[in-house]
Amino acid sequence: KPAVLLHSADEFLGSPRKWWYGEGTEVYTLVPLVLREYSEFPYRYYQKPLVNVIQLPLKYKKGMLTNDNNITITSIEASIQSMSIKSIDRPINWSFIGSIAHYRDRAYALSVFFHWEPYFVRNGSIYPSISPKEILTIYRQTRFVLVGYGQSSPDCSRIYEAIIGGAIPIVVAAEHVTKHFEFNGDIPPFLFADYYPNALEIARSMTEEEIDIQRDQLIQWYVYRMEFIKRRIDYYTDIF
Repeated sequence: KPAVLLHSADEFLGSPRKWWYGEGTEVYTLVPLVLREYSEFPYRYYQKPLVNVIQLPLKYKKGMLTNDNNITITSIEASIQSMSIKSIDRPINWSFIGSIAHYRDRAYALSVFFHWEPYFVRNGSIYPSISPKEILTIYRQTRFVLVGYGQSSPDCSRIYEAIIGGAIPIVVAAEHVTKHFEFNGDIPPFLFADYYPNALEIARSMTEEEIDIQRDQLIQWYVYRMEFIKRRIDYYTDIF
C-alpha cells in the first residue's frame, strides 16, 4: 500500500463532469497522504474536503534554475535570493510572458495595463518564446506579474515562476478567486482583485516599501508551503 499519492491534474481535473460531482476521488481514501495540483474546490459543492489532501504549488519551467555552469538550485534557494532584490532595484512595473491568442481575459488585461509604463510583454502567440533563464531574469527586474486566466482556472505556473523571481502575481477573477488557492487554509498573499482596472489601481497605489513587504510575505509563504509538503512526505513515508 503506497503512503503518498501524487495526483498531477490539469485545469479541467481530467473529466470535468466526473470530478465536478466528486466521483473518481475514492482512491484518495485509500492512502494516508494525497498531493494534488489545483484546488479541490470544483467538487466541493457535493462533498466535504478530504483532510489528507494537500494542494501543491504548480511547477516552473525546466532549466529555469540552472545557471551557466550547469548548476541547479532549488526553488526555495532561488526565491530567497530574489527576496534580496528590492522594489527600488526593479525597473519594470509589470510583466507578462505567455500566449494571448484564444484568451480574451489576457488581451483585455494587457489593454488595461499598457498605460502603466515601463513594462515587459512577450506574446508567445506571435513571437518566439524566451528561455526559462531569461524569464527568471525578467521577473527579478519586475515588481508585478500579470497572470491572466487559464483555460478554466486562474491558477497557473506563471504565478509560481513569478514568486521564484520575487515578483508579486496579479490574479483577477470575478468570483471565487481565492477558492482556487486554498492551500489547506493558507491562502497566499497574491494581489487579488475582482477586475483588472481595480488591480491596476491597487498596484499603482502601493509604495516601494509596501511592495517589499508583500514580496517578503509571498516568498515566506512559498518557502513554508514547500517545506511543509516535504515534512508531510517524510512523515508518512517513515511510518508506512
